[in-house]
Amino acid sequence: MGHRTTILNHWTASRVNNRNLHHASHSPTFLFGRLMSMPELQELFNRHRKYILFLLSFYVLGWGFTSYQSIFLGLILGTSVSLFSHWLIMRRTLRFGDAVVAGQKVRSLGTYSRMAGAAFVAIIAIEYPEYFHLYSAIIGLMTIYIVIMIDYFIQQLQPHK
Repeated sequence: MGHRTTILNHWTASRVNNRNLHHASHSPTFLFGRLMSMPELQELFNRHRKYILFLLSFYVLGWGFTSYQSIFLGLILGTSVSLFSHWLIMRRTLRFGDAVVAGQKVRSLGTYSRMAGAAFVAIIAIEYPEYFHLYSAIIGLMTIYIVIMIDYFIQQLQPHK
């Protein structure tokens, strides 16, 4: 294990040095099997947020101009909580990476917070079925994962810089 850790530390150091990252908050983080720096992770989140906000605007138009208002309102509720969960895990992943680099105690990545958000969506949709369609709210909760997968495949098809 010592040899593997040494290789990882040298590889991490070379990645950080090659990108001229000198600030402590630029500590590398693992994502998709490779190291990502804070700016890369922030860029990834910003791209996902842009896609989700586009979808949310489409859902608002669907809610306003169709007769399927409960379905679109369920999608809006689920997707909004999904975006919040994605923001939460991105922020906690950055803190996690900083804590590991600094040798501090590592906190949770917020699993209970994300589960509470999903439970909140389900409770709201069950409590007010005339406004929120339960299945579309659940689909909305999973929207971020679909966006992440589509973005991952798009990024794999594009030539790297």
